[in-house]
Amino acid sequence: KMQGKVQAVAGSSGSSLWNQIQQVKTNAKLVGALQTFDTNTRIVTDAGIPFIVRYTRALAKKSEGGTRKNDPFDPPEPELFVTHLSDTHSLVLNKFNVLDNHLLMITRQFESQENHLTPEDMHAAWSITKGLECLAFYNKGAGSGASQPHKHMQAVPLPLVELDGQPRVPIEPLVLTGSRTPISEKHSEVFTIDALEWKHACSHFKEDIDHSEVHRLYTKHIELLETGPDVCYNWMMTDKWMLTILRKREHFEAPFPRAVALAAEADRQRAEPPAGQACVHRQSSDEREQEERQTRHVRLSPNTLGFAGTLLAKNDIELEFVQHAGPMAIMNDLAYLRD
Repeated sequence: KMQGKVQAVAGSSGSSLWNQIQQVKTNAKLVGALQTFDTNTRIVTDAGIPFIVRYTRALAKKSEGGTRKNDPFDPPEPELFVTHLSDTHSLVLNKFNVLDNHLLMITRQFESQENHLTPEDMHAAWSITKGLECLAFYNKGAGSGASQPHKHMQAVPLPLVELDGQPRVPIEPLVLTGSRTPISEKHSEVFTIDALEWKHACSHFKEDIDHSEVHRLYTKHIELLETGPDVCYNWMMTDKWMLTILRKREHFEAPFPRAVALAAEADRQRAEPPAGQACVHRQSSDEREQEERQTRHVRLSPNTLGFAGTLLAKNDIELEFVQHAGPMAIMNDLAYLRD
């Protein structure tokens, strides 16, 4: 029963599902249930990967987190609900919409984001990936960049950015054509990409692959990477490949002296009175000291999309830091590295 529903979504009803998503999105915007953020985009090429860096100050105001008592998916907001994908999963819009048509595949009953993906999860993820040409991903565990404890996979339409010469996913050319090494002689279908330093597993899909085979490959990733119940990882797939990366830590934090200079410039601009006004707010020494403490270190928490090749910056300091440090250096710091 569930398998038939999933196949229907990925088949002839794909276009009707897309139309339904657009209708729900339009209505959600009208009633204010969907929060969209306009962004500026820069391409920062690092290690041969054209990273997409999106920037918007509005992200700094985005509320995050969630508890079992305050579960945004139980039930989901009616204005964001799209459809039931199966007896176990629903499709909803991501309330905080940085990427247009950002979708969430949520479990209809509470399950923990600390758990591995089940066959039912993969049924839902594959239906959207294949039916709508999306990048699906899962932030496994709180240390992976997950913002909600209720199990949810995510999907964003491809390409990730509409720019001439830019691949569907920044990392995709490397995944598909880069030299690779099988992780095990017994499992040549699971391999590592030689150019990636992360501890990871990758697989390519055959044309006629189905969701059960996709889940089998995913299970091999988990087994070969020796992930225990408390291990965090970032997982993603398209209609052509799957990639799993072991996550070492949630946050990247590093000193950035330029941050102090940027903060001082912002302070100077605030201190200049607008034309016709003599009174302005001036920071106290305590306020300035607190701001400098906050800006001496830059703290970033990318989710799976960071490993796919797209990062978000919430202010000028983060934007400049990503360009200064290099996106790949940031992602290398967040992942376990291969021996």
